[in-house]
Amino acid sequence: MAEHTGKELARVGTYGRSTLSERQQYAQALAAAGDLVPKTFWSKPTPNPQGGMLAPRPNPGAILYMLETASMLGVNPMVGLTNIHIIEGKPSLSANLQAALVREAGHTLRVWVEGEGDSLRAVATLNRSDDPDFTFKVTWTHADAHKAGLLGKDNWRKYERSMLKARAITEVIREGAPEVMMGATYSPDELGAVTDEQGEPIELTHVREADMGGGIAEETEAPIADTAKAIDVEWWAQQIGNVASRDDALALYRKGQKDAILDAHIEVGSFSGELGQVLIEVGKALAQAEAAAETEPEPYDGTPAALADDDPIEAEIDED
Repeated sequence: MAEHTGKELARVGTYGRSTLSERQQYAQALAAAGDLVPKTFWSKPTPNPQGGMLAPRPNPGAILYMLETASMLGVNPMVGLTNIHIIEGKPSLSANLQAALVREAGHTLRVWVEGEGDSLRAVATLNRSDDPDFTFKVTWTHADAHKAGLLGKDNWRKYERSMLKARAITEVIREGAPEVMMGATYSPDELGAVTDEQGEPIELTHVREADMGGGIAEETEAPIADTAKAIDVEWWAQQIGNVASRDDALALYRKGQKDAILDAHIEVGSFSGELGQVLIEVGKALAQAEAAAETEPEPYDGTPAALADDDPIEAEIDED
């Protein structure tokens, strides 16, 4: 991804002057673009009151959230669509966009990578425009990444130089110019997304708070790429999409258990995780819908009801 000039970032267009209703309509129009919308703005699979599961699709609410974040930062909506991502409910900016915004604000940011192998390190320095004589400096090394449990991730194995550089950039910005980001100070990689060399998310995973900003986690989870078993992802995604009841979800869970693939990684829409956990969550959602349909005097209208403490699918699975 090429860095954007100050003029490009300043072109917020008419969005900043539009009404809330017009902004909502704009978000709906972007959602209608389908596969052109990044997967971080797609909904999770949800139960259909008429049976089966509703297919994942671009979520206008998530897109509106991104647009409002872009507007707050003075970023063009189209720049925001490809550089601002909503991860676990938090807005996240790529390191390149953060660097461009800081430079647009008048601060001096310098970044370089040096060394090879175990001596590889990225250095970022920042001098504020209102205090040019003081230099904020952050260094991210191969050893730092190892201690943080990052080197096992696929993107870190492939693009360690770029990943170290991105971490140094975002951390020095948090220290030296956090007000420029207005709270959106973490990159997708820091919030748990598996990214490409340019820092763009290609897969979402969960990351603990201790893994952010160079912190060292006491425990590190085995990378999905190292532990996942090979499965027919398309077949499983189709089967999950066709599930019509919690019994269907339980049957699929037992098949996965029999085939010893419950820990295999799968993505259905924007949801990413182990197959077993995906099936449990789908089963819970369907059990909730079934319970609501039984208790409501009127036909079930899609309004969710509270789950009972003893969830049918989870209880049955626990017995196994």
